[in-house]
Amino acid sequence: MLFTKITSRDTNVQMFNQIKALREGAQLSQQALADAAGWSQSRWSNYERMIRTPDVNDARAMVLAFRSLGETVSLDDLFPIDAQGKLVA
Repeated sequence: MLFTKITSRDTNVQMFNQIKALREGAQLSQQALADAAGWSQSRWSNYERMIRTPDVNDARAMVLAFRSLGETVSLDDLFPIDAQGKLVA
């Protein structure tokens, strides 16, 4: 699984900052996205702050939360990969 292979703290920081950057770019609150995903605001915050690592189902729930609020976000937008299939750092 893509998410369990992450070992570099720098990669984690950039990856989770991408979630925050997309949220802020869409001018959405953590609470709005958390509500759309059926989560608490603190859970969403924990993903953004690298306290919690999303599994595939959680990552999909993030995408669906963005989409339910009118944003066209894909899994690749949240977790971009390069041509070799590695997370973009």
